[in-house]
Amino acid sequence: MPKWGQRSCSLRSETSKSPYRTVFLIKDNERGRSRFCEPSRIEAEGTRVLDGLKATLRHLDHAPFEKIAEEFAGAYVDLNQVHPFREGNGRSQKVFFSLIARRYGIQLNWAEISPEEHNKAAVDGSFGELGLICQHFRSIAERRSGNTVTLSYPVRQEND
Repeated sequence: MPKWGQRSCSLRSETSKSPYRTVFLIKDNERGRSRFCEPSRIEAEGTRVLDGLKATLRHLDHAPFEKIAEEFAGAYVDLNQVHPFREGNGRSQKVFFSLIARRYGIQLNWAEISPEEHNKAAVDGSFGELGLICQHFRSIAERRSGNTVTLSYPVRQEND
């Protein structure tokens, strides 16, 4: 298993035993088609994205909070393009980014954004338009001190 994905894979093991996808993935959406990373490039692209995120985290204490939210948004879009799994990438990313943010005293309140709006932002990001996803991260990210940061993820209702 690639080193960059160990955390993400262990999170996914709770819901799925599937390995990284081995098929090329294209999803139809309201803007046309979103094409994701070639299976043979998942490890290299995932490493590249996470190295960029690590660089952002090294400068976290010195950057304006709005810039931090925008950097998280960019990394989120880039990691979404890697799309290492056939299903559950969005859910895995929300948990992954929440855990990273939590470590730095940042609360991500995912419930503030509807799944439809979040999907639209992700699709826009796949077309190089980061405005909506940056807006989302600015609106859901909140600095907190001490142990007041929780994992905020909307609970799926039975009829969803």
